[in-house]
Amino acid sequence: MHTVTSLASVVVDAGCSSRDLTLVLESSYSLGGSDWTRLTSFVGRLVDELRRRRVVSRSAVVTYSHSARVDLPLADRDSSQLTSLPFAAGHGRNIADALRLIRTSVSAPIHRSATATLFPF
Repeated sequence: MHTVTSLASVVVDAGCSSRDLTLVLESSYSLGGSDWTRLTSFVGRLVDELRRRRVVSRSAVVTYSHSARVDLPLADRDSSQLTSLPFAAGHGRNIADALRLIRTSVSAPIHRSATATLFPF
């Protein structure tokens, strides 16, 4: 598992200049409630760190299990909104649905190349 600062450094070192970040989180039953809490805490700290480094200004969250949904649309947000996401477990791991949803619902209103997508696992 990555640390927040090491993952933030990878994003910065890769030359990502995007101001929009979409986080894709698995929410299947196999993850479990305590792992969900750790995951949302991690992504909350990650977004705060990327905002501090002025790499990210807006973020969105897409979760997936048997289907995908946009839990938080693209907006300027802080870690409290990320860490308070409820665990909505489902069966399956439909990552294809999550990617389709990013393309049609998250990135569609803006220029598609301006959005970075991160799978923090």
